[in-house]
Amino acid sequence: MDAIDSQILRALLINGRASVTELSEAVGKSHSATRQRLHKLSTDGTIDKFTIDINPEVLGLAVDAVVDIKSPGNWPIGKFDEALLNCPEIVDAIYLTGDFDYQIRINCKSAEDLNTILHSLRTELELEEMNVRVALGIVPGFPRRLEPDSEEVDLYPPFVANEEEEVEEEEVEEEEVEEEEEEVEEEEEEVEEEEVEEEEPVVVTRVQRRFDIQRAQF
Repeated sequence: MDAIDSQILRALLINGRASVTELSEAVGKSHSATRQRLHKLSTDGTIDKFTIDINPEVLGLAVDAVVDIKSPGNWPIGKFDEALLNCPEIVDAIYLTGDFDYQIRINCKSAEDLNTILHSLRTELELEEMNVRVALGIVPGFPRRLEPDSEEVDLYPPFVANEEEEVEEEEVEEEEVEEEEEEVEEEEEEVEEEEVEEEEPVVVTRVQRRFDIQRAQF
């Protein structure tokens, strides 16, 4: 991943719905070159998926709780993970080291709903221990995503780190244009040949008539 790829990723972090045209303007590359880079970032695993952030309060989920849990020793990890996935109120879950095995995050409508969910988890999953904390709010500027390494990247103005790559991409674009022009020329030649083929019978007919008239005079 080079400087241009890093710029594309930063632009997508700011606006995940940015079009290829907007990305090409942001990084100072052509539309086709930017589209090729975006496709490569999506297929090589750099970009896992495109998603959106939704405010839970807009959906009526006013309670945000972080819960540390210790799984029972007789549950296989895969089975316990599947049980967590089956609870729609759990919006995030990570493995932990230390006294607890998991940290889950629950979004629900009220404290009463939270209490019901926790009781259900404790009984159905046979949890040995649980530590519950309710979030009071989100610190301004968070959550934030890690950005690509930018030590050698200057975004303003757009920075081209590899001039040879820029030249190669321009050559590819020129080749595409030349191929399109050649296709147009071939189509024009085919049209001209068809017109000639249509005219030839008429010319032959006129010459033949003239020859017939002269022969009749003699």
